[in-house]
Amino acid sequence: ACSNIRLDVADIISGMTGLHIACHHNYAECVRLLLAHPACTKQIVTMVDREGETAEMTASTSGSHGCVIMIKEFLDKPDPVMMMIDRRLGLGDEGVACVEPHMLEGMTLIQIGDAIEKITAMEKTMEEGKS
Repeated sequence: ACSNIRLDVADIISGMTGLHIACHHNYAECVRLLLAHPACTKQIVTMVDREGETAEMTASTSGSHGCVIMIKEFLDKPDPVMMMIDRRLGLGDEGVACVEPHMLEGMTLIQIGDAIEKITAMEKTMEEGKS
């Protein structure tokens, strides 16, 4: 897989990503390749276009049922990046989650953002547990 592909780039007029367009035209093999790319995340797959539709919704509207199934399967499986973060996430002396800097290498900004959101949610849960 090419490492410099930006799956989160959307058309400036329609707001459609490559996944949206592939789903609209029922390019099932293209959808399969996009979903299999290491940079593909649930956040990218659930991006909405200017009409507020996800790629899955576009596929459904276009009658691309195979594409709908592939997207649903992708969204239902555990996110490997989040699983890696869960494995490497530890609790520091203060009880605060810490992430080793070297594990951020090779992650996209979206993957880092997802990790930050997960850590923030965990910290909220921990704070609520202390109350």
